[in-house]
Amino acid sequence: MNNCSLTIKELTEAVGGGITPRMVRHYHKLGLLPQPVRSPSNYRLYTEQDVIRLQRIVALKQQGFQLNHIRNILEMEPETETLTGQLQQQYWAIMQQIAQLRQTAAALEGLLGTSRE
Repeated sequence: MNNCSLTIKELTEAVGGGITPRMVRHYHKLGLLPQPVRSPSNYRLYTEQDVIRLQRIVALKQQGFQLNHIRNILEMEPETETLTGQLQQQYWAIMQQIAQLRQTAAALEGLLGTSRE
C-alpha cells in the first residue's frame, strides 16, 4: 500500500465488516477519522494508517462501544493503560448484564414452571 493510494471504496473493501462509504463519511463528520488528502480530481485518498484506524473503530463498535466512547478511546490511544482500563470497564459492564439476564431467565423459568402445573 502506498502512502495515499486508496479510494473510499477501496478503504471499505480493505476493512470489510460491512463498512460503507457513507459510514466512512459519517465517521469523518464525527471526528473518528481524520479528513483525508484529496486527489486532483477531488477523490478522498486513504493511507494504511486510515485502514488500521477504521479497523479499530469497527472492532470497538462490535464490542459494544458507542461512537462517542470510541472517539474518546482513539484520542487517548497512546495511553494504552487507559485503553486497557476502558476495555476492562466495558467487559465488567457486559458481565453484569449477563448476570442480570441470567437472574431474569431463572425467574421466568420459575414462573413458567409454576404456571404449567
